[in-house]
Amino acid sequence: MLSQIFCLVAGPQSPRAPIQHLVEAVAGYFTPAVIVLAILGFMVWFTFGPAPSLVYPTSVFVTALIVASPRALALAAPASLLAGVSRGVEHGILVRSGQALEAAARLDAIVLGVTGPNGSDGPSVAAAVAALERLGLEVVMPVSDARRRTTHAVRRLQAAGKRVAVVGDGIEDAAALAEADVAIALSAGAGWVLIRGG
Repeated sequence: MLSQIFCLVAGPQSPRAPIQHLVEAVAGYFTPAVIVLAILGFMVWFTFGPAPSLVYPTSVFVTALIVASPRALALAAPASLLAGVSRGVEHGILVRSGQALEAAARLDAIVLGVTGPNGSDGPSVAAAVAALERLGLEVVMPVSDARRRTTHAVRRLQAAGKRVAVVGDGIEDAAALAEADVAIALSAGAGWVLIRGG
């Protein structure tokens, strides 16, 4: 069990999140621009700066390269991903990949599958629904024949062009979790949440 948890936590660090590809593309243009600006800064300070004529221009050149380093830009995405995943683990949330986090940020709707035995968690579900709606998410809660209705709700929302998450126990609503853009499987007994998506 411990090795499975380790693999789930290590997983997000391995595959690249889509934002990392964007950061690398931007860095490809950013690096030459920084070098050109550093050279221009050197030339301006060398031509118009005070004596000693080589100290200030060199200082400006090196400062520009260090401060505007594309490495800082390239390291920001994986570092923030690792921080988010680590923070989630502290609260019992395992995220399978960086893609799942990015997909979760772009959701339009959420389907709540299993809500507990005999509706015993009604007040907490109502509070969660209110919070999700304040975030601008459309919330769908199939009530009877949850397995089939949950899958149908996911397909209907996706056909309408919405990005959908499903929250469920992973048993009764496994088919809906598999079809969702983001799947959130709750494990009440173990106190863990697993998020998959992308």
